[in-house]
Amino acid sequence: MSNNNPRKRLATEVSAIDDHTEKIVAATNGANNAFGTMQGTKEDDGSQTRMVYKQRKTDMALPPSKLLGRLAAGIHIGIAERCGDKDLCALRLVCRSLSKDTTDVFVKRFFSYVECDISSASTKSLARLQAISFKPEFCRYVKRFSFYMQRDLTTLSGDTLRVDTEVLHTLRRCFRSLSKANAAQSICISHKDDGGGFEVVSHALAASRHHITSLNIWAMCVATAGTMFLQSMSAQELDCLCSIWSKLITLEIGLLHNDKQMVYQHNAPLYRLLAMPTCLESLTVAGPDTFGTPSLHIVRDLLPGPPLRKLWLSNVDTTATGLVHFISAYRNTLEALELDDTILLSEAENAWSEVLEYLGAELALTSCAGWHISRLSADGTHRYWHCVHNPEWFVCGGTREEVSLQLKELATRGFELESYGTDSNTRDEGLSLEFHPSEEQAGWSDNEEGSDSNSEEETSDESDDEYQ
Repeated sequence: MSNNNPRKRLATEVSAIDDHTEKIVAATNGANNAFGTMQGTKEDDGSQTRMVYKQRKTDMALPPSKLLGRLAAGIHIGIAERCGDKDLCALRLVCRSLSKDTTDVFVKRFFSYVECDISSASTKSLARLQAISFKPEFCRYVKRFSFYMQRDLTTLSGDTLRVDTEVLHTLRRCFRSLSKANAAQSICISHKDDGGGFEVVSHALAASRHHITSLNIWAMCVATAGTMFLQSMSAQELDCLCSIWSKLITLEIGLLHNDKQMVYQHNAPLYRLLAMPTCLESLTVAGPDTFGTPSLHIVRDLLPGPPLRKLWLSNVDTTATGLVHFISAYRNTLEALELDDTILLSEAENAWSEVLEYLGAELALTSCAGWHISRLSADGTHRYWHCVHNPEWFVCGGTREEVSLQLKELATRGFELESYGTDSNTRDEGLSLEFHPSEEQAGWSDNEEGSDSNSEEETSDESDDEYQ
């Protein structure tokens, strides 16, 4: 392992001058002239004076950062030329240490998250990924890898999806390098992906045996109706991929909304894969608007019941009983719950009240949040749950006892609205819930509370027009 301590580096023996020294000297020779020019040195010879003047004009056109760089290089070389042998060796070590430390800071900042967006027209990002992954001093700092491959690099053979072999070969080599460096343990397949990215990443993971702990795949990655994924994968490759999925700690996945569009049950490799992550601590289930919302009974049938600590449901519809039953599978371990655009299919006006009451009484949560939670009746009536302090969202946080009390108060004091902004004057301002909104949301709330009654009525009318 490399030594990251500059003091210890200085104590090591002096390394041999590297092959790039001549290039460095040649590149910095001009800096001496620039340094002399900045001091205002004039040459006696007329031609040399003209050259210095020309150099000055060139320097004036340079940005300040480059001028500062030339000045620093000139000073540095001037000091080096005046050093004795021992001092020069020590200076060399100091410069190496500074260069190493600066490079580490640069790589951590710019290479911790790598995006790869490729198509038949451009594979520059794939070449960049290859250049980063093949340098151990770079790839070891890669934390998260995002991949998107346009559909023009995939083909359908019957119902089986096949990907470009060159892309697959390159990505497989990159994953092997990242695996050796124990890097890029978080992979995100773009929400724009329609299946090709999921297929090629799955094959590359299986071939490289690259260990990951976090995987993000949204709806279009695995839910394209009629497409059979992983069909060209051998039994051994599928076993390797299942082993990788079984070690996942974080999974974010998008699923389709009804049984007719679900291809999972008819796709044995994919169905088996989704049942593997039994060690999950964080699960996000979302249904993009382009496909509709997934039913929780399908999610429960597909995914196992791991000891979750964090659960996030986004754009999901279910019954009150179904939601309670789904969450209760994790009641012994769940600490954080977030419900975004969650819809209860129910005729009961107190459906959300019962759910919130259950969450406060039966779960030991330290964090609970909701955004745009609502109820949809059989006749198509959509009613939103007014979250007491704010009609659109709520955030509860603190100890388990504090969150429990806050949820119970939400269940007791909350009520339904036909749309946000309706009946705003009926809000109860005397509640004791401690909310922690974002700065943007807090600013909105402050402006609302600071307005007079007339402005409140105008805001209410505008909100009605906007949401209706």
